[in-house]
Amino acid sequence: MALSPGMAAGVNDVLGHIEREIVISPNSCDLAHFHPDIDPTSIRKKHDWNEKKVFLHSGAMGKANGLDFIIDVAIKLREIREIHFVIIGEGKERARLLARVSDEKLGNVEMLGSISKIDLPEYFSAADVSMVIFAKYPILEWRMGYVSSVSQI
Repeated sequence: MALSPGMAAGVNDVLGHIEREIVISPNSCDLAHFHPDIDPTSIRKKHDWNEKKVFLHSGAMGKANGLDFIIDVAIKLREIREIHFVIIGEGKERARLLARVSDEKLGNVEMLGSISKIDLPEYFSAADVSMVIFAKYPILEWRMGYVSSVSQI
């Protein structure tokens, strides 16, 4: 199963001809719930984000997600009080990432855990920047239509 035609093509290129069909299940959002008219006021007030620029990542917290990148950036920007990183989700890396945030005493990183799909659109509406983070694995760069490269911050 692939999440996009590009991923299906990548599997096909790597494996060559295979007996089974590669099923594509598009990875996208439900536009009935995610739309630009959602009022962010209550979420921004609830989390005290009103004076902050919120950078939001929502999703799995596994090795492939490379969320240490967010922590590394947050360490370098810790003195800029207006910048705030929010990580929503669960996964195998969550406890380790939480420990890093605690060890570094990062007040600019908030890890919220799981948020229901019904409430999630409000969080995206409340964010100034939505981030999609991937670790630097060649297979993830190879077929995504671009090559990801991040210079040293």
